Amino acid sequence: MKIAIVHHHLRPGGVTRVIESAVRALNQQGVDVAIFSAGPVERVYPALRPYWREVPELDYQEDADGAHRLEKALLRAAKQKWASEPDLWHVHNHSLGKNPAWTQLVAKWAMARRRFLLQIHDFAEDGRPELYRRLNQSPASVDSESAGSLTAKLYPNSSRVHYACLNRRDWRILTQNSLDPDRVHLLPNPIQSFSPTGPVREFSRELDIEADEVWLYPTRSIRRKNVGEALYWASRMVKGQAVALTLPPNNPESMPVYRKWVEFAKRLKLPVVFETGLKSELSFEDWCLGCQRFITTSVAEGFGMAFLESWTWGKPVFGRDLPEITEDFKRDGMALKDLYETLPVSLEGMDLSAIRSEWMKDYQRAMESYGQWNPDHQQAAEKFLERWLNQEQIDFGQLKEKYQRQILDRDLSNGINHKGAHLSIQRLRKQKDKEKQLIRSNQQVLKEKYSESSYGKSLREIYENILNEDDSETEKDFFPSQPVLEAFLGPERFQWLRT
Repeated sequence: MKIAIVHHHLRPGGVTRVIESAVRALNQQGVDVAIFSAGPVERVYPALRPYWREVPELDYQEDADGAHRLEKALLRAAKQKWASEPDLWHVHNHSLGKNPAWTQLVAKWAMARRRFLLQIHDFAEDGRPELYRRLNQSPASVDSESAGSLTAKLYPNSSRVHYACLNRRDWRILTQNSLDPDRVHLLPNPIQSFSPTGPVREFSRELDIEADEVWLYPTRSIRRKNVGEALYWASRMVKGQAVALTLPPNNPESMPVYRKWVEFAKRLKLPVVFETGLKSELSFEDWCLGCQRFITTSVAEGFGMAFLESWTWGKPVFGRDLPEITEDFKRDGMALKDLYETLPVSLEGMDLSAIRSEWMKDYQRAMESYGQWNPDHQQAAEKFLERWLNQEQIDFGQLKEKYQRQILDRDLSNGINHKGAHLSIQRLRKQKDKEKQLIRSNQQVLKEKYSESSYGKSLREIYENILNEDDSETEKDFFPSQPVLEAFLGPERFQWLRT
């Protein structure tokens, strides 16, 4: 079985880690694997270099120019490896819009009866309007400039083309219209389970914080990670407790919002430490070993590593639940007992008219960025706002940062320390013995359900299903992308922290 794994690059990151795990697991399954991506070699994750073939044309680009060059380069690289084409092309994020020429070529090859597993980690339709516009402005065909938009050919529908999704939400989106459910596979990312060892370092000496209980938020503090909600919990802590966030945003555009939170926490003297991954001599491993628990307040995730990572370090996780992401984890037996779906806060003293007006303006702008605004959309948005704001409380995570700061300022200046939140924190302090059993149980689930070994077996089974598909099939078309777009753009799904 000859398998070509294709991605734009192999630089350190989430998809690269998945590819690395897949290669290790497939080797154990006796599968002949090669990886095709852009280079240069210095930017390729070292563990993957022995399997790598450089195809510079796969790197990020904004237009669809060069699809013919890319086709020749890929086929040439495959023949250098096998003297023929692979049995199957396993492609990561073909429809994201990072290289429209590759999206074009996948569509062409799918209709030419090549076999594919298209593994989707991220959607251009989900909060990435600049990538969707890029696809929409690219011609659908490699061979014609007047063949319509490439967004009409994002999702090939053929028995020889199967899909892999990270979670059941994405599976539902792809199967709700045209795609055969038997050709869409749930394939959660593998988790490297291990038994953490090493000395526990003293945090307070390192960063001048008086805390013997640290809640670690291992994240880049971009907007969707909902930093304000982590500060909400910090504001409810008692002496000796603190929240630590590991990294600032990478994107310069995200820095002003982040800096406001840093200044806000400093002004209110909240027990929060920022950028532990940069300022401290302690390693990431030191922080994971020494913290008492992990915290996550993110409002949007792809796979949901935040809900699983803590258990590999022998620590529980507390924070915001994302049910459409954690649904599969819970089905598999993960006990995620210390998560909440909403964080209700009072609307007392808030300018509801301003919130309504600003929300509608930002939602309309988000819809228009996808070319989707019309009177029906406006009516649906107005109905949502009526339900959302016609109540005494609102979910803290649905608010824009400036309104989150207003709520925190209001509560702290009035001496309000929400009793429910305070009790939740204290309850966690008292259940350490129960947590030990919970940690062992969840670690066992990770070993059984999310190991590299089980991931490799699942991948091989999917490959075999694709290779066994009937060669005589003649019906080939494309799954319409509009339902995918609509699934992500409803007012109920709009997140202010993702605009």
